[in-house]
Amino acid sequence: MLPDEPLLATALDEAAKHIDHTGCVITVPAAPTDLDALLALATSPSVVWAPGASDALSLVGHGVAARLTGDALAPMAREANELLRGLHVVAPGVPHAIARPRLWGGQTFDPRRATHEDPAWCDAPAASLTLPACAAIVCDGRAYLQLAVMRGASLSDAAAKALAWCTAAPAVYEPPRVTRDGAEGFEAWRELVRDALAVMARGDALKLVGARRATVRASHPWHVGSVLKAMAPPLAGSVRVAMQLGASTLVAHTPEQLVRRDGETASLDALAGSMPRGRDTSHDATQVAALLASEKDLREHAHVVEGIRHALAPFAREITAPASPSVRTLRTVHHLFTPITAALREDTHVLSLVEALHPTPALGGTPRDAALDWIARCERAPRGWYAGPVGWCDADGDGAFHVAIRAALLQGAQAWTYAGAGLVAGSDPDTEWAETEAKMAPMRAALGA
Repeated sequence: MLPDEPLLATALDEAAKHIDHTGCVITVPAAPTDLDALLALATSPSVVWAPGASDALSLVGHGVAARLTGDALAPMAREANELLRGLHVVAPGVPHAIARPRLWGGQTFDPRRATHEDPAWCDAPAASLTLPACAAIVCDGRAYLQLAVMRGASLSDAAAKALAWCTAAPAVYEPPRVTRDGAEGFEAWRELVRDALAVMARGDALKLVGARRATVRASHPWHVGSVLKAMAPPLAGSVRVAMQLGASTLVAHTPEQLVRRDGETASLDALAGSMPRGRDTSHDATQVAALLASEKDLREHAHVVEGIRHALAPFAREITAPASPSVRTLRTVHHLFTPITAALREDTHVLSLVEALHPTPALGGTPRDAALDWIARCERAPRGWYAGPVGWCDADGDGAFHVAIRAALLQGAQAWTYAGAGLVAGSDPDTEWAETEAKMAPMRAALGA
């Protein structure tokens, strides 16, 4: 991806006036590039963000200019604002919506649960936000190169590294030979579901979300961008994402937006209640009708909508949502779906909304504390960043976070795939197992398993 070199030279000259006093973020136009070419740059990326909408901003970040870490995202809001507001922005001819600096990151599903002894998540931070050293961006058919250079650093060195990265010829990638190893099998799942049903029968919870993971082994490491390209075709509302976590990389093709803040407006997805896709068009229509008529799934979905409304109430002047759900259809499953919009009170940072909303009943259960306690007691392996919030924030407190579902963690030539299912009274272990298999299938396919 070749940037506009005369504009880059001009931008570097302008940034040189400020680099001894503040960090700089430089953004310049580049030659047209499609999303597949962008993903080819995703070799050990610090972050990848590729929404399904063709006019949305897609980014591949490389290297780290700055990184904040903590126990959870919300306490990092002030430090994030200080970092972002201290950056001098140089962006000749580039719209502010593209050029504004963003921090990218996320956190574990349950920051209270230790992960340091788990082989998958042992070196992953509980929460982190990263400013990539350089990033390739595509938005609405146009391409850009962005550099972040912190105070006192060498602008020329940063530019040289960015140019070497974004103009390098793609390496030849041979997909690995892959085998599957069921780390947590059906009997363990059946035991988990039975325990959940007993908890709900006692009245200690209305809904619980169980998750499981399985291991995949490869003949050699995966190329992150190739895995993302192999995922199902992107859909509006979905995001393909990768986050580097120490020696591992989280990858996901998540259909569920936790929250997006744009000024005084927040938008959210309630996505709960599922049915596998049909064998053919006729059967698929039958599955959709069955989902819309399913008392069990409608009850599960209602818990999620009510949980989101309750969490939003302290921040919102008004909350708007349809009276009944529609269906969002993905590659292997149908979901009940309700879009929710909130008119916010002022000074509400997106990270505060993340803290209030996560985990929604769609990811944990309800009541929240009882659900988290049950998950910690019954799930054999910690979820780590699986089902946690991942996304970005800017200096205005705006941002977008999805939940890291339909996910896997890549670690060298080994990966762990994850899937979960919402459990309510009447849930059947066999049916819920089939749901997790359907949810896990696209990621397994992307890994070649």
